[in-house]
Amino acid sequence: MMNPERFSVLAETYGAVLARWPESERQDAQALLKMSATARGILAAQRDVDDLIARAFEEEASLFAQRAAHEDPEAAVTRLRAGVAGRIAAEATPKRGPGARFGWRLPGLVPGRVAAENGVLAVRWTAMMFGGGVVVAGGLWLGWIQAGGAPVGLFNALLVAPLGGGV
Repeated sequence: MMNPERFSVLAETYGAVLARWPESERQDAQALLKMSATARGILAAQRDVDDLIARAFEEEASLFAQRAAHEDPEAAVTRLRAGVAGRIAAEATPKRGPGARFGWRLPGLVPGRVAAENGVLAVRWTAMMFGGGVVVAGGLWLGWIQAGGAPVGLFNALLVAPLGGGV
């Protein structure tokens, strides 16, 4: 025999229509409905909830139907096709380098640019060559300054005095 608490749980789970309930529970639920006014009240309250849910779905369906009536059914497909075509055209267009107008192409030789490729910074060739040139020139300059004096150790090479011209 079913108690009102179990009946309430089943009513909240499956709704007010007993046909949606598990077959094993239907006969006990019908017997309880015949005997208990509480069970009939629970079922009536659940019917109100079911009606409210049904009305909400009907309102949403009618709004969707109104929107669909004013919109071209093929509009979404047309927008999608236009977007894909635009991306394909952008990818097919050759990228022009800095010297393409004069007939020569040097890919990657753009002065001082740092490009982000897949989230990683990639320094262009010109920037690397410029940095390497600065390092070589600085090394030659330091070697020239220290060549005029007595042999120095590592500690003296790091002092600021050699940079002042040996003063």
